[in-house]
This record gives sequence, structure tokens and C-alpha cells, in this order.
Amino acid sequence: MARFILRFGGANKVSSALDAIRSSSARIIDQTSRMLLVEAPQEEMNALEASHPEFTIAPEETSYAIPAPPRPSLARSGILKH
Repeated sequence: MARFILRFGGANKVSSALDAIRSSSARIIDQTSRMLLVEAPQEEMNALEASHPEFTIAPEETSYAIPAPPRPSLARSGILKH
């Protein structure tokens, strides 16, 4: 099963859709007032997104690109010698 982040954008509280999530095979891993981290099959998340449009559902990102250094290093350019 994959992990998904559910962001709540509605006027009601998150608890309005928690019953639907708990009744499925999805497992709530973490919860804040407006976000949920859920472990569930992709098909269940697609169905949840269709039935609850107030949620934005995105897969959890577990790896991030490391940005390049903003300027070249003095040691690499040959200016600074050891």
C-alpha cells in the first residue's frame, strides 16, 4: 500500500470524512486539524477523492532533490590551494 497526504480545503471539519476513511481498509498514520497521512491502495484513494471533493489527495514524497550550491567552491576552482 502507498501513503497519501490528504489536505482538507472545505468549510466543515475533517471529521466529516473520517468515517469514510475509517470504514475502508485505509490506515490513518498521522493527523492534524486540516491534513491526514493515510496508507491505502490507490483505488480507494481515487474513490475517496471522487466522493469527497473537499480533499486534495497527493502521494507522499519520500525523496527530495538536493539543490546545487549557489556559487562555485574556491577549493574546486583552484584559487584556494592546500
